[in-house]
Amino acid sequence: MAEHPDWQSGSPEPCLSVNSVGPVWAHAMGFLAEQLRGTCPFSYGSTIDFGERIVPESEMTAFCVFAPMVLGTEDCLGIDVGVPGHEAHDVINIQGMYPIHEVEQEFIDEHGIEAFWRSGGNPTDVLRRPAV
Repeated sequence: MAEHPDWQSGSPEPCLSVNSVGPVWAHAMGFLAEQLRGTCPFSYGSTIDFGERIVPESEMTAFCVFAPMVLGTEDCLGIDVGVPGHEAHDVINIQGMYPIHEVEQEFIDEHGIEAFWRSGGNPTDVLRRPAV
């Protein structure tokens, strides 16, 4: 398991939320998780530049990290996945991952994730126009 100085109460487990059946989204998320293991904190408000279109049919080129849409706060933090006898050694926090446009990444980096989230739009719609 990777380590990072920002991970005080468990390591992040990315949870992709997209309205698509295309497997490329999941492959892209897995690629990022592997490439950034131990170097990216995956903390709320982080943006991660994919460097190109994530999938050909969408103009989105980055991801942002925020609370997962599919779980409540109490269900996504401090989950012990360690084997019996090794409790509290492998604790994860599920982090929501949402695809974003380049202009949205710039907006988040300048104004913060809360301002972006208030801008509206469906964060799971991979074909949506930029919200800012």
